Amino acid sequence: MKYLGTAFAAFALLWFPASAEAHTYMEESTPEDGETVEEDLNEVHVIFDSPIQDYNIADLYDEEGEPVLGDVIHEPVDEVVFSTDDPLPNGDYTFEFEIISEDGHIIEDTIAFAVDQEEDAAAVQEEQETSEEETASEEEGNTDEADTAGAAEEEGNGNTLVLAGTVILLVLVAGALFFLIRRKK
Repeated sequence: MKYLGTAFAAFALLWFPASAEAHTYMEESTPEDGETVEEDLNEVHVIFDSPIQDYNIADLYDEEGEPVLGDVIHEPVDEVVFSTDDPLPNGDYTFEFEIISEDGHIIEDTIAFAVDQEEDAAAVQEEQETSEEETASEEEGNTDEADTAGAAEEEGNGNTLVLAGTVILLVLVAGALFFLIRRKK
């Protein structure tokens, strides 16, 4: 029975060190959560307190819940940047992200902010976006299927690591128990 306790202690030491490590947290964002931006804005920056492995989700949504087209950059390793070609028009926005921290944990959060530019600049920007939206909607129809497949694949990466770690640890514990039982006989 004392070997069973030893085996359990070994399992706990092997499995739980990852949970003892500090998780990654958002250190700062530009714009900040709840901020109203009164100037041109075409980038959302999120900086974390430690390096991140990757991101699963980094999306910007307008006040109707429609996705805003843009590019995501994960460079440097502790930052995620969402950028658009043109400044965002007036309105409320939500930036959602889900990252894989350096220790393998998935961290997700949302940043809500508003853009409130002078009316002249906003009107010119809205006219430009209307023509771009027509072009983008035609292009978007071609890329939606590829984006969905890529998102599904990225979601599975974090779960695969946890599953693989669990299987390896179970095999190690089973081997240790087998060895201890054979040794006892």
